[in-house]
Amino acid sequence: MKGLEEYVKKHGRHFTEKLANDAGRRKWNAEKIRLSAQKKVYYNVTGSTLGDMVYLMDMFCYHLSDQYTPGKCLKLMLSWVGDYNKTGSPFCIWLTSLTIKEKDFDFTPYI
Repeated sequence: MKGLEEYVKKHGRHFTEKLANDAGRRKWNAEKIRLSAQKKVYYNVTGSTLGDMVYLMDMFCYHLSDQYTPGKCLKLMLSWVGDYNKTGSPFCIWLTSLTIKEKDFDFTPYI
């Protein structure tokens, strides 16, 4: 995957907002997610970026759309952000899914 090493050096195992929107199935408004999250009590112990939060919202609401409202997805997303053991997990899950599907990805526009 072109540019992966440079991307990880710059951003770590985290999504930028642009990468999260390009990687996701739905286009989430990052500012709306940020404002909604601010209304809740949570601790970002994973160092999650707003991009990570956007990707998690997409992941949960896409896969659980028949069971969860955006509010429930937000609560689930914040529980991941608050779980130290899940540090970097959203990015690694997405990267693994690309590898399993044998999809190539160019990270250079996101560096």
